Amino acid sequence: MQRTTRRVGLTEAGRQLLARIAAPLSQIDAALEEVRRQNDRPAGRLILTLPRVAARVFVEPMLPEFLD
Repeated sequence: MQRTTRRVGLTEAGRQLLARIAAPLSQIDAALEEVRRQNDRPAGRLILTLPRVAARVFVEPMLPEFLD
């Protein structure tokens, strides 16, 4: 980086480095975005440990909406 009191900019070496790593950085960004999109919704197995009465009263009425 080249810095003055009025501006900050890249040196020639910085411009060359940026030119060489721009494509790989773009690919990394795309890969991370793809992973983020896949994890938008919770997935996996949910295990609840609770008394049978509590399951019938509290959990069973919510199951259809939860499964949707």
